[in-house]
Amino acid sequence: MSALEGVVFISVRDEDNAAVAVAANKLMEAGLKIIATDNTAEYLKKSGIPAERINKIYNGSPNVLDFMKRGEVRLIINTPTTKQHVKDGYQIRRSAVDYHVPYITTVQAAQAAADAILMAKKGQITIKALDEYHDEVIYA
Repeated sequence: MSALEGVVFISVRDEDNAAVAVAANKLMEAGLKIIATDNTAEYLKKSGIPAERINKIYNGSPNVLDFMKRGEVRLIINTPTTKQHVKDGYQIRRSAVDYHVPYITTVQAAQAAADAILMAKKGQITIKALDEYHDEVIYA
């Protein structure tokens, strides 16, 4: 499975829902499946984005750790808030390292990643060395 296929896990604080919905819509458009915890899944569904609701870790299975163990999660977007969420966040981050899953903690980074994934899926992404971008700025 390539990095442009599979499942994206999203669990964000309520104030990040609107911003992450923009990214989630692009990820859905790119053909990725979205799984999310309670409030995030509900918000995404109300925004017209299909999202499978899964449990928070402290609520048992199925949760994101189960999906990672099966090799299904390809990207994690998580902005935790409460102490319990911080504890869950630690477990998710630890597993993300173990299973080599990218882990995003801000909605700005989620939006940038979603843009890049969508462009890559459409074949519209170009790869350049940093020096090439530097030369474009200096000599433009």
